[in-house]
Amino acid sequence: MSASPPTPSTAAASSRPPVAITTIICVDCVVGESVKIGNGTVLHPRVSITSPHGAPIIIGEHNIIEEFVKIVNNTNEPMIIGSRNLIEVGSVIECKSIGNDNVIESKAKVSSGCTIGNGCSIGAGVTLYENDIIDDQTIISGPSLNRMKSSLPLDIHSGLHEKHLQELCRMLPQFHNMK
Repeated sequence: MSASPPTPSTAAASSRPPVAITTIICVDCVVGESVKIGNGTVLHPRVSITSPHGAPIIIGEHNIIEEFVKIVNNTNEPMIIGSRNLIEVGSVIECKSIGNDNVIESKAKVSSGCTIGNGCSIGAGVTLYENDIIDDQTIISGPSLNRMKSSLPLDIHSGLHEKHLQELCRMLPQFHNMK
């Protein structure tokens, strides 16, 4: 038995944020009114994306945002999250911007004012402090925040990320209620 496609949120619903037609959002997610979510992004259960001051949060295409992730824009400036990012379970994102093709591992915290480039990996449990700037293809790990440059080409991440998205689009609607 194949699953029918999820019923996505649309901009036409006045009480819902503008969301692309192929975006998958589990029913128990909280998505604020000033949030714009790009095509193909997947929000796992219990994701919270809010902006208490009403400043925009703009999330690009084909992102995977896992369970219990909290994305909060506590500023009056826009927060921009690029495309093809993986934000893992329990992470807290309060940054200014995140580029494309990044992995933010479980329970990482990206504090207010931080800027993350493209192709970065932020390790599990790592806390980036306020206004930190992470250059492209930087890997940060451990309690001492060790930094090194990645030598992996970005297309490796993109290929794996695309397969991950395809599986989630197939499986999540079978086990969770969708918005």
